[in-house]
Amino acid sequence: MTIIDDAINGVRHLLNDTAQGIRLFVGINKLLLSPAVQKIRFSAEAVTITGRSYLRLASKMRSGQLHFVMSNRDWDGTGWNGPVVSGSVGAQYWDTIDTVQLLPGFTLSTFLDKATLLHELTHAAIDDMNLPKSRGLHITENESIAYIAHMLYRRYTHSLTGDAFGLPQLRVANEIARNIAASDTLYTVTQDEIRLLRNTIGNRPVYRSIRGKLQVGSGIGGP
Repeated sequence: MTIIDDAINGVRHLLNDTAQGIRLFVGINKLLLSPAVQKIRFSAEAVTITGRSYLRLASKMRSGQLHFVMSNRDWDGTGWNGPVVSGSVGAQYWDTIDTVQLLPGFTLSTFLDKATLLHELTHAAIDDMNLPKSRGLHITENESIAYIAHMLYRRYTHSLTGDAFGLPQLRVANEIARNIAASDTLYTVTQDEIRLLRNTIGNRPVYRSIRGKLQVGSGIGGP
């Protein structure tokens, strides 16, 4: 099967506009395989993210195990009938159903769009590791890893423009990404670095109520 065949299969039941779905599917696959994403390599909180993490996602996307849906409402456990998603959100990952939710109108036309999606795909990569419950990450730890990947992508695509630093956690993550990019070997984020990033994220209103809660993945394509 060609990637177009995979795309048609992957989006048929997820996106109403098949042409748009194919464009997004091909674009997401291209993003995951891109040199900038494949260059990402670091360890944080005993979790290692590398280009291979994203290659696995590309494979699971093409096989229909990693899903994509376009909706402006949250998943409520049975369908996309939950509360309306904030307009400031471009995408989010639902680990219980192995699905990346894209908000209507989402495109991959800018580096910010691509970094935003890569952030969510990093959550998917962590979910795919199927960490045991005893090793589950706190939500702020999971978010920290995703923000670091986000800023590494901006750095490796030479797109560290003003829109890359719109949130405090992005500025902290960028300092960590700078150290990772400067290392010739696998860089392990220090406890001081990750603590500052976790606290910065945890103090944001959207995360404050869930700070300290564990997030345990179940793998992608599993039972």
